[in-house]
Amino acid sequence: MYTYARANSILEKAGEIDWDNIDYSKTGEGTRKRLLWLIGKYPWILSTAADNLSPEVLASYLIKLADEFNRWYGEESVLREEDPGLRNLKLAITYGIRHVIGHGLRIFGIEPLPHI
Repeated sequence: MYTYARANSILEKAGEIDWDNIDYSKTGEGTRKRLLWLIGKYPWILSTAADNLSPEVLASYLIKLADEFNRWYGEESVLREEDPGLRNLKLAITYGIRHVIGHGLRIFGIEPLPHI
């Protein structure tokens, strides 16, 4: 829940994301790329957890996603990023994290808190 609230707070402070001005070339080979990969993996994780009646698959994934985001956020500033294309990429990643974690929490019957 902390990660959801953190992502939500970042997005509220940032205002609108300029979806047409995202510099995807700045994804790189590190944590940003890994976060995008993890976000994209969510539908498969959800389907696997449901098909196998294994909620622990979803829970483990959400913990991994939250840990990876928190580590990344500790290393890279989102709101203080000066490059507009990179800032929008970071905001899009943050948006994806918030969406996936929020949806995952709701699957478990937990309503995420917007702020801590």
